[in-house]
Amino acid sequence: MSIRMMNPVAQPHIETFRRPVRIEELHGRRLGFLFNGHVSAVKFWKQLEDLFAEIYHPRSVTSLRKENTFAPAAAESEIAELKTRTELVVIGVGA
Repeated sequence: MSIRMMNPVAQPHIETFRRPVRIEELHGRRLGFLFNGHVSAVKFWKQLEDLFAEIYHPRSVTSLRKENTFAPAAAESEIAELKTRTELVVIGVGA
C-alpha cells in the first residue's frame, strides 16, 4: 500500500501523473481514515466512517484524527504506523 500526499505549502513543482491503484474488493480489508478534525466536517466524517463499516465490514478500522485543526500535521511516525495497520486509507478534509 502507498500513501500519496500533496505538498500544500505553495512551492510549485511538477507532479508526474500516476494512475490510481484500483482496489478490487473492500469487504474484510483493513481500513484507515486520516482526517484533520475540522469542526465543520466532524459529523460528516463520523457518518462516513460508520457507512464504510456498515457497507464493507472491514477486518479493522484505524482512525488518525487531529483534535486541534491548527496543530501541525500528523508526524511521519504516525503516518508510517497507519500504513502498517491498513490496506486502504481514506483521506479527507485537509488532512
